[in-house]
Amino acid sequence: MVYWAIIAFILYYVSKRTIFGRQIIAVGSNDRAARLSGNHVEKVKLRVYALMGLFVSIAAIIQVSRIGSMDFSNAGRGMEMDAIAAAVVGGII
Repeated sequence: MVYWAIIAFILYYVSKRTIFGRQIIAVGSNDRAARLSGNHVEKVKLRVYALMGLFVSIAAIIQVSRIGSMDFSNAGRGMEMDAIAAAVVGGII
């Protein structure tokens, strides 16, 4: 759990204190307004997708280390309530 706290702190810092974080917020809020403001929307989206791929690979490595193998049929068994709780806390529902 410590590594997730470290990643969350780094992402918070990036989103609040860097130009890249402000560009992400601008593109996420209004794509057209960000483009008219001079942001390179396609470059920002590409960087965000690459960053997301990095985080997905980290999550996959952690998941494989937790279950001990690459057994895809049982990979998410028993984690349904965790997913629902994460969605509710995140404001999806």
